[in-house]
Amino acid sequence: MWSIRNAGSKARIRELENVLDSVAAPMFVTDADLKVTRINDAALAATGYSRDEVVGKMACSELSKTPLCDTENCTIKNCMRTRKPIFGETVMETRDGTKVPIQAACSAVFDELGRPMGGMEVILDQTEQKDTLREVQRLIEATQAGNLQERTEVGDTQGDYKALREGINQMLDGIVGPITEARKVLSAAASQDLTDRVSGEYKGEFAELKESINSAVANLDQALSQVGAASDQVSSAAGQI
Repeated sequence: MWSIRNAGSKARIRELENVLDSVAAPMFVTDADLKVTRINDAALAATGYSRDEVVGKMACSELSKTPLCDTENCTIKNCMRTRKPIFGETVMETRDGTKVPIQAACSAVFDELGRPMGGMEVILDQTEQKDTLREVQRLIEATQAGNLQERTEVGDTQGDYKALREGINQMLDGIVGPITEARKVLSAAASQDLTDRVSGEYKGEFAELKESINSAVANLDQALSQVGAASDQVSSAAGQI
């Protein structure tokens, strides 16, 4: 909750504007009728409007155009009613019609007597989070279908989401490497070439897989050599009869 004393004073207004401008995330303040009274530059950039178009002219429903606006689920109205902050996810529509998944944190604004006089909302763009989740799901489905060559696009992703995408790609590379080499050796063995071996440096269960395949191929090679030698001996003995 945010209580404002002497809200009409120029000093208090300047203080409020300084607070808004210092917040990196998009943020705006409304009056009790949900008309936008203050908005920071980040919110203007995120929505695509100018300050002159918004302040004192637009309701927050016109600014953000979410499915919650103008309904009983309006977060600022519910903040004023319950006197508690509300956090939730929804989709904002910008001036040019772009749909942006957001997380909104809302709180009521109170006067010096504790009466609700409006609300404030902080908007967090969740585009990268949603895109990353979709990419992860796509890779899960590809892996389940036996396609281990798919990788996630890192692109312009930043921060933790970039690290997550790069980490998933590295994990898949670490899985595909030994599997690909094992398949190559087994395919050669199936074609009666028993000279190939898994040679990559692996750890843990992949190292055990490497040892098992190499031992199996070596044992098969040895067994066939013994069979060949025995066959030669039989042929030689038969020729002496």
